[in-house]
Amino acid sequence: MNKELFKLVDETLRFRYLRGGEQTEAVDPTTWMASPDNVLSSRVNAGESPIFFEGMGQVVQRCQGDTFFIPAGTARRSAVPHPTTNLYCWSHLQFTILHDVDLLGLLGLKPIFFPKKVSAQLAQWLGELARLDQLDPGHEALARMVAVKSLGFSILRTILEHAQTDIDITEKLVSLERFSPIFSYINEHLDEKISLSKLAEQVKLSPFHFHRQFKQAVGVSPLAYTRKKKMAKAQALLLSTGFTLSEIAAELGFADSFTFSKSFKHCTGFTPKAYRGTTWPTI
Repeated sequence: MNKELFKLVDETLRFRYLRGGEQTEAVDPTTWMASPDNVLSSRVNAGESPIFFEGMGQVVQRCQGDTFFIPAGTARRSAVPHPTTNLYCWSHLQFTILHDVDLLGLLGLKPIFFPKKVSAQLAQWLGELARLDQLDPGHEALARMVAVKSLGFSILRTILEHAQTDIDITEKLVSLERFSPIFSYINEHLDEKISLSKLAEQVKLSPFHFHRQFKQAVGVSPLAYTRKKKMAKAQALLLSTGFTLSEIAAELGFADSFTFSKSFKHCTGFTPKAYRGTTWPTI
């Protein structure tokens, strides 16, 4: 990686601990589910439980001490005959670069099941993250924040060391760097209706050439990327706040709740009400 790209990653790489803890697994074994977040999870108690990943064509058994990483959006199904017996320590994690671009999504990672020795270290870090999250926000705030960041980047290093991807991250970053103003603009204007021409203005390209180059670099069109960011924020608001659909629609630049609901169902397959009422897998 050249100096410019190293500086880019160094200045924009961020880690966020979203939530975590310990809980038993309680998932309908007949239903495919996918978390909107990256999940790192470790089985605490004895026994085995199988998990199926869509498109992988195989069953993976999770045993005591096993730690595994499941990328955001990965559909899986757990065949759990006794849901109250399977205890997991888990965390939902986010790693971003270039103004909130999902780093692990960028790499197109598949689920990772770590070796025993590595699993033990990751499980220890998961427990420490959960402990730090339970502390009073004002309790040694700076030291706590540094500790959380340190643990997050240790986890990221371990994930990358065991990841399998065909994507050349350096080449990908080179192609994405020029669109940094676009990512920033989208994040700052999610409460507005964002047009292709307005985005093209940010990088001084015609809408036609901007659309083509952005899609080639990012893998989706500019407006599809914008919709994805809006829907990700909508999912977070539905799960973590009591905002009404009208309030969420206004937060995301939709004319009304009906237009928002229609777009949300088109993108996720759920109505906002059904999505809010669904028990999403944490592990």
